[in-house]
Amino acid sequence: MAEQKKPGKDQPKQAPKKSDPKKADPKKMKK
Repeated sequence: MAEQKKPGKDQPKQAPKKSDPKKADPKKMKK
């Protein structure tokens, strides 16, 4: 679990989320 909080694992998880505007900002897409 400590490894999941590392910035190294946080960056790759945020990259795919930013690639998908629907998953990154579901509230902005609905408004």
